[in-house]
Amino acid sequence: EYMEEDSRRSLRNAFSVLMCAWVAHLTASYDQVTTTRNIIWGMAGYSDRGMVRPQYEPRLRGSFRERAIRLAHWLMVVAFVGQTIWAAEVIAVFRHDALQNPSGSVLLPLGLHLSNKATADLGVYAVTANINIMSIVWDRISPIISDRENWRTDQTLKNHQVTKTFFVKCVVYYYPFFYLAFVRDFVEGCQGRECLHELRVNLAVFIITHIVTVIGNVVYQVGLSWYTEYALKRRVAKELNLSQYSYVQAQAHRPPYAGDTADYMELSIVLGFISMFSVVYPFLAFLAFISNLLEMRILAFRMCRVLRRPVPRGQEGIGAWLTVMKFLTYLSCVTCVALCIFVLKPLKELDMEAKLGGFVITEHAMLALAYLVGQAIPSKSVSAELITENNDEAAERIVGGDDREVHATSGRVECLQPGTEGMLPGVEPR
Repeated sequence: EYMEEDSRRSLRNAFSVLMCAWVAHLTASYDQVTTTRNIIWGMAGYSDRGMVRPQYEPRLRGSFRERAIRLAHWLMVVAFVGQTIWAAEVIAVFRHDALQNPSGSVLLPLGLHLSNKATADLGVYAVTANINIMSIVWDRISPIISDRENWRTDQTLKNHQVTKTFFVKCVVYYYPFFYLAFVRDFVEGCQGRECLHELRVNLAVFIITHIVTVIGNVVYQVGLSWYTEYALKRRVAKELNLSQYSYVQAQAHRPPYAGDTADYMELSIVLGFISMFSVVYPFLAFLAFISNLLEMRILAFRMCRVLRRPVPRGQEGIGAWLTVMKFLTYLSCVTCVALCIFVLKPLKELDMEAKLGGFVITEHAMLALAYLVGQAIPSKSVSAELITENNDEAAERIVGGDDREVHATSGRVECLQPGTEGMLPGVEPR
């Protein structure tokens, strides 16, 4: 070991405090920048006065059909959450049983046999596979139901969809790791650092798989777009004898932009992994940094060269995503403290009463720290306050009038078209 245990523990605790303060500072700073941009671009309050959706039907507002569809959407949320909890426990139990008997084997279909050691190794990837499968299924079904919930504006629709989607994916993505960190030791028992080691392996596998998935998705879209344009060029050249393929034609045959919900969701989920689990696997922050660098450039290439140009839509800031960032801020404070006390030594070896007491006191202190860091950065910058004050003063003078006396310079009045001084508006001159 290159560092003593006491030094590692002190460094780990300092790192957890730093991560909580960093996330709180990031969220507060982003809130301030968003507020300033909304004021400068004239988008403040846009969510309340946005354009009405063409699909909105006023006659269905408050009806049984509207309430039933929205309730069905939330029931689907509960179903996805339940499946995730069930799958994580089944995979963990199956992998634990396989490790208890490494010399045995599992009978697969077609009479094939797989050793228990290989089965346990595959269990690591089964967690990530379940996460990706449930995420894909939700992304296909949820938008269809959201479109039928009869929301009045696009902003309202998006905010409610983001809330449900994040709730589902928060459980789908994070619960397997929470199970390994906090639940498995009480339910199944862990030998030594078995649970901690498996948690670190799963975190590394998830981040690497995330990078590969993003790159593979964009490569697939690039290949599909290239093949579509190539086939269309050949058909145009053959049937119409045209050698040129215009930009408008290319845009018409490219896949449409589905919105920024999926992109923001991926970034928010990675932010949660960094802020919550870096204390047990600090290398995760570096992996996520590399992942975000690659993802930003890949998404930029996809927007400019692969997808159809998006239809402009107004939006006040990032909408519900700011609430998601604030939620992750406080969740990370609680999770970091819980990992230090219940998972990592030497605090893990204390009795349960002492650990619970220390957890309550420390997590309250961390929440207070995050709150103070957020309050130290006001939601409005000085420039935003000056802009608002000048706008309010100008609006009052324009709309309400100015009671100050105005002295006009003396002069003469001349008509620009002599002979039309008495003509009424809309009447042709004689």
